[in-house]
Amino acid sequence: GRDVNRYSVETSVLAVLAGDDGESELFLDSTPFFAESGGQVGDTGTVVTETGRFEVLDTQNVAGELFAHRGRLTGEMLPGQTAIATIEPDRREATRRNHTATHLLHAGLRSVLGDHVRQQGSYVGPERLRFDFSHGAPLTKEETKEILTIVNTDVVLNEHVDTIQTTKLEAETMGAVAFFCDKYGDRVRVVRAGRHSLEFCGGTHVERLGDIGQIQVVSESSIGANTRRLEAVSGLGAHRRSYEMEQALGSVAALLKTSLDDVVPALER
Repeated sequence: GRDVNRYSVETSVLAVLAGDDGESELFLDSTPFFAESGGQVGDTGTVVTETGRFEVLDTQNVAGELFAHRGRLTGEMLPGQTAIATIEPDRREATRRNHTATHLLHAGLRSVLGDHVRQQGSYVGPERLRFDFSHGAPLTKEETKEILTIVNTDVVLNEHVDTIQTTKLEAETMGAVAFFCDKYGDRVRVVRAGRHSLEFCGGTHVERLGDIGQIQVVSESSIGANTRRLEAVSGLGAHRRSYEMEQALGSVAALLKTSLDDVVPALER
C-alpha cells in the first residue's frame, strides 16, 4: 500500500533485488513514495534501516499495489527489517504545484478554445509541466492572455482542491473530464480544482489553489497534425523565469543606454 499524503512513514523491508548496473530495486510493506503515473514523475528520497541506506532515484508501479523503489544501496537491507521511508519534500511540493496547474490549464484551454480540446499526453515534474492537446491552430496572443488570466484568477481565488472517491458512472454524471486512455476501474478518484476543473486523476495535488503561486506559459508549438504542445512553469519556477527575463531585459536596456520602459522605441531607433 501507499500513503502519499505523508512525507515519511515507518514501514518494513519486503525485498531488495540487485540490478546489473549498480542500481537495486527495493520493495516495502507500505510507502509514502508516489510511483510514476498519469504523466507525473515518481518520487525520490531515502529509505533507512539499522544496517543500510537506500537512495531512491525513481519509483515505479510494478503490479497492483506493489511499488519498486529504484536506486542505490549502501550497507545492507534484510527482509523484515524496520525502515524509515522519506520522500524529498521540495521536489514533491514543486511537482504537486505543476500537476494542479496542468488541470487548471486544461480547463482554461477548454473554456477559451472550446470543448474539442482533449489532453493527448502530459509530463509533470518539479521543474516544469508539459501538456499536449488537440487543437488545429497556434494559440494567438489574445487567447494565451485570456487563458493565463483565467488560470491565475483561479490561483488567486485560492479555493480548496477536493479529491472525491466515487464510481465511474457518478463521476461522468458530475461532468468529470477523463484523460486519454487511462484505465479506470469502477472506483475512481476525481479532483475538483476551483470552479472550472473537474477531472479523473490519481496524482498528487496542492491543498489550495493559492499554493501554486503563479502560472506562466513558456512555449506553445505544434507536435503533429492537430496536436499542440504547451510548456509551462508554476511556483518558484515562475518566479525564477520572471526574474531572469527582467535581468535580460535590463541588460538590453543598459546596452541601449535607456530605461526598461523605453527599450522597444530605443531599439526601433
